[in-house]
Amino acid sequence: MHVQVALVMFQETLNCVAPMHTCYYYLVSNYSNPLALRELVWSLVIMPLLSSVLTLTSQIFFARRVSLMGRTYKLLAGFAGACLLTSVALGLASTVKTFQVNTFTKYFADNTQWLSTGALVLSSVADLVLSASIIINIPQSGSEYRKAETRVDMIVLYILNTGLLTGIVHGVCAISAIVLPREFIWASISVIVERLYAITLLSVLNSRTLTVSGGMNVLGPSDPFGRGIIARANHLAEAERWNVPRVPNSGPTTIDIKISAEVEVDAQSEMVLDRKTTSGKA
Repeated sequence: MHVQVALVMFQETLNCVAPMHTCYYYLVSNYSNPLALRELVWSLVIMPLLSSVLTLTSQIFFARRVSLMGRTYKLLAGFAGACLLTSVALGLASTVKTFQVNTFTKYFADNTQWLSTGALVLSSVADLVLSASIIINIPQSGSEYRKAETRVDMIVLYILNTGLLTGIVHGVCAISAIVLPREFIWASISVIVERLYAITLLSVLNSRTLTVSGGMNVLGPSDPFGRGIIARANHLAEAERWNVPRVPNSGPTTIDIKISAEVEVDAQSEMVLDRKTTSGKA
């Protein structure tokens, strides 16, 4: 998880550098050269690939959260993962194809923009699927996850921590790319979406309440309750680590405890009983 956060922050840095270089190239370096607007600078070309890779890296956390909710949600997490991987493939294809055309005129003539548009659509679908799965399970979660009292807490819980905000903004970005592909409005919205991924991920990580995963000691040479209770404890600890709203209770709900009593009779008492029995027979 620490590696994932480091990768997200590194990719966020790259996604900040690329737009900065693009703006500097067109607005500063070539301020007096309008013909430069016909060319595609490399920092602008690689933006679809950087965006799709950042989305995949960030959404791995949410996909894992959804997969821990139950068997049915594992299918949804797998579907979202397939969409994200396809989005990365389309982003890579868009980058390679755009490097080949090198100008805006050829870019629109060859309909290359559909590759980046497809990447945006698949990423937004994955975002919405994962966030909807988490939102559905919030009312069924425990009290620790439902302790939001103020409106601000509710907004953070349902909009930010579930990834719904990134899904909505990403959806707006995909719609603008479909409706207005030549206006590049979707590119500016995409820059905003990239900032939201790191904010959302760090918000979820900082809002976790680790109780089960804080530590557990098992005393004795053997496990008297069987291996099932250890597996359930590990599952609960992993669910808290990934901030899962609800964990399926796959183990038994009751524990059968059998008590066996042994009665020890003193040897002296046995001798007294034997004497009484002998005298009675006499």
